[in-house]
Amino acid sequence: AKDANTVFAGANGSGGPDTVRLYKTINGGNNWTVVESNFAEISTFTGIKFSNSDPSFGIGVSGAPDADFYIYKTRDGGNTWTKTQVTGFAGFNSSIGSLNVIDSLFYAHGTNGTSSSIIITTDGGVTWNLRELNLPVSGFSTTGIAFKEDKLTGIAGSVLPVIARTTNGGLNWVNIDVGNGIT
Repeated sequence: AKDANTVFAGANGSGGPDTVRLYKTINGGNNWTVVESNFAEISTFTGIKFSNSDPSFGIGVSGAPDADFYIYKTRDGGNTWTKTQVTGFAGFNSSIGSLNVIDSLFYAHGTNGTSSSIIITTDGGVTWNLRELNLPVSGFSTTGIAFKEDKLTGIAGSVLPVIARTTNGGLNWVNIDVGNGIT
C-alpha cells in the first residue's frame, strides 16, 4: 500500500502464466484496475514496495520457475513498470513479503534457498550480491528484512528466536537471540 487509498497487488497466476497481473486501486479497494499484464515469464509476484523517501519509486519482485528472478521498477508512482531479469541467482527466488526498498539505488529481498540469505543492490540494480545471514537454521526462507534509511543498519529473520543484524549495509551479519518469550 502506498497510502490508505492506493494499493498495488500482484496476482499469482494460478490459472497459468497468462493470468499473472498487477492490479491497482485508488479508492481503498472498492475498484481495481489492471496496471500491467505482460508477465508470461513469471509464476508469481512475491513483493511490491514503494520507497518512503521517494513515493514515486517502487519495486515489484517475482519468481520464475527454475530460473532467475525479475525486478519491475516504476518511477511514476506505479503507472508504468519496466522489467529486468536478474541473472546468476537461479534457485534463490524471492521470499514472499521480504522486499525492502529504501530508494532508487538501495533495495533487497529475502530468498527461498537452501540457506537464509538476502539478495541486495546498492546501485539501482546494476549489480546484485547474495549475502548469507549465517542463521543457525538452514533450509528456511528469509521471511523478513528491513533496513533503516541510513542504508547501514538492517535486520533480517527466518525462524525465531534468532535474527540477523547488520551495521555495514548487509556486508556482514551477526546473530541476535531475541529470546523465546516472543509472542
